[in-house]
Amino acid sequence: WNPPDDIVKEVTNLAELANSSWGSVELLFPEHDHSVDRLYYDINLSCISTFPDPSVVPDPERLWPEGFDPYGDMAQYILKHIVQTRRGTTFSDGIP
Repeated sequence: WNPPDDIVKEVTNLAELANSSWGSVELLFPEHDHSVDRLYYDINLSCISTFPDPSVVPDPERLWPEGFDPYGDMAQYILKHIVQTRRGTTFSDGIP
């Protein structure tokens, strides 16, 4: 994927603010409407992902507490942000 120049600039600015020379950034935005604000939700500045793949850890059954769903929690957080942004309400850092 070759991101648009404005996304490259924003990600470069994020890396500079973090004083990082490498890493990865994950974002959501409407594919055909670059005028809409993008949601940057994950910045990895190391070779270890925020959510490691259970297939490559020594004891995947003990990786997360029982019932913990990091992907579900992140999805709820992102959806709450989108809804509140569209309504013009204040966004809090708590997960619903």
